[in-house]
Amino acid sequence: MSAWSAFARQDDALDEIARSQVRALGLLQVGIAENLEAQNIGFNRIEIGLRRVEQRLEVRHFPGRG
Repeated sequence: MSAWSAFARQDDALDEIARSQVRALGLLQVGIAENLEAQNIGFNRIEIGLRRVEQRLEVRHFPGRG
């Protein structure tokens, strides 16, 4: 195997490593985005639930305000 041939194989291997890392980072980004979206949905549901509780408490303890 010539030196050039060995260099080309090494270069191809490094390219494949770089491509696999880019794919992995892309998947990680997607996972993080999905996780943040799920957390946001969860927080929105909690906020809606707390608002309902707050409204019930206002009606019970402060009639005429809500």
